[in-house]
Amino acid sequence: MGHGSEIVLIATQYETPDRVRQNLVDYGIDAEKYEKDGSLVIVDAVKGYQRGDVNGVLKLAKSLAGRAEKEGKQGVCVFGDPGSFFMFDKLAELLQYELSMPHRFDVKIKAFCSYHAADFDRLTPGQKQAIEGDYYRKIVA
Repeated sequence: MGHGSEIVLIATQYETPDRVRQNLVDYGIDAEKYEKDGSLVIVDAVKGYQRGDVNGVLKLAKSLAGRAEKEGKQGVCVFGDPGSFFMFDKLAELLQYELSMPHRFDVKIKAFCSYHAADFDRLTPGQKQAIEGDYYRKIVA
């Protein structure tokens, strides 16, 4: 993580927030320090996407972007895992959510959707194409 340059938001699905924290620590990142100073926010993706408002993570990211601007930071970098849409069998909602994302945000947000390969494979070719669109870059690991 860059020294104070941006706020990082991680919405985790297949690992608990505590496990993500521990993974960061295992790689030499002082997660506790960054969480305390507000430059790292780790949330449960189920709560962020499925508890009442599928736009919960996006709203949090926009709020953090406003804070980043006030603090002179470069913006927010979001790593979101939409696996909860698959877990709750809400593929139509997933497509609606993904297609509602702007090509460019009106605030400084870089967003990375990280699909689990097994989840992504559940989509039809047409659904994959709709989600990927013209502006997505895909990294398969």
